Amino acid sequence: MLASSAEIGQGVQSVLGQIAAHELGIDPARVIVTAPDTGVTPFDQRTNASRATSLLGHAVQEAAQRVAEQVRAIAAEALDVSPDACRLEGGGVTAGGRTLTLGEVIQRFFRDAGGELIGHGYQRPATGLNVLGA
Repeated sequence: MLASSAEIGQGVQSVLGQIAAHELGIDPARVIVTAPDTGVTPFDQRTNASRATSLLGHAVQEAAQRVAEQVRAIAAEALDVSPDACRLEGGGVTAGGRTLTLGEVIQRFFRDAGGELIGHGYQRPATGLNVLGA
């Protein structure tokens, strides 16, 4: 996972990996969160307190959900079911009493060429302005 929030003791690397793992139905130990490098990771305005968990965490959740949608669509085709029937759990996709590992899903889609599924997510911070009036 690519993210530019710096780890300053708030546990952002761990929590971002946990969020992605939850959405993809995999063990958090399987998620690698890269060290921030704005040459290859998206820009993050600043790191302070738990800001990364609230803002970047939502962006990671959105990105992982988009990958999960792709996985369900590919698995649905392979299992001849609706994407809505596919559940991500235990490192695989289950539908109709059958299970494919995530590796098998990726292999079926890309065949021998290999490949990757990519999800993007973003969150904009609030402006901080509170406007009251009629």
